[in-house]
Amino acid sequence: MPVINRLLGTALAAGALLLAAVTPAAAQPATVTPPPVATYYAYGLSAFEAVAIEGATAGADQQANAAGFATSQCQQIGEWAAPSMIPGQPIHWNARVELLCKTPPPPGTVDLVRFLGTDHMSTTGNPPAGYSSEGSLGYLDTSQAPGTMPLFMCTEQGHTFTSSDTHCEGQGFVQQLGYVYWAPPAGISVKVLMRCWYSGGLFDSNDPNCEGQNISGRLGYILA
Repeated sequence: MPVINRLLGTALAAGALLLAAVTPAAAQPATVTPPPVATYYAYGLSAFEAVAIEGATAGADQQANAAGFATSQCQQIGEWAAPSMIPGQPIHWNARVELLCKTPPPPGTVDLVRFLGTDHMSTTGNPPAGYSSEGSLGYLDTSQAPGTMPLFMCTEQGHTFTSSDTHCEGQGFVQQLGYVYWAPPAGISVKVLMRCWYSGGLFDSNDPNCEGQNISGRLGYILA
């Protein structure tokens, strides 16, 4: 009997080793690379306004974190809450929170982002309330390098536009955004930056065909 027990124990041990050999290791979570810029929003519902807003904020944070953003890389750009009053029903608050998240730009550069609100706006800073991100256009050098020229934000009748003219083509000056290249430089990844127009005004694009709208001109080449 002891011999049988020893043989059985050996067989069980061998089986355990075989099972360990063929069982795959637990999958490790993949590292998520976030986009250069993105917006996230979520809704909350509660009998209390503060709780509804808190729920919406948590939902937007969760989306941003799942996309690879750290909480410190996100800023709240929109908050809305209103009571839902149905006769015979308790009051419930509906809330909506929107976050703008950005990854840190490469050293010596700033991220040029296109926003849409009352007009299209390309800026390296935070937009006014009510503007939503349409995506990053690329990176601008913060100091002048060989082959680059300054890029400016200008304004005309309350609408912003982007220009390489120091005098904003006779319109209002807002700020200098950074520097773009005249032509594609050797050994540096860039993409074209176009100024386009449609019935709603001017906008900037990386599409040489202005996304099917009208071409105003080429502003230069921006770091990809």
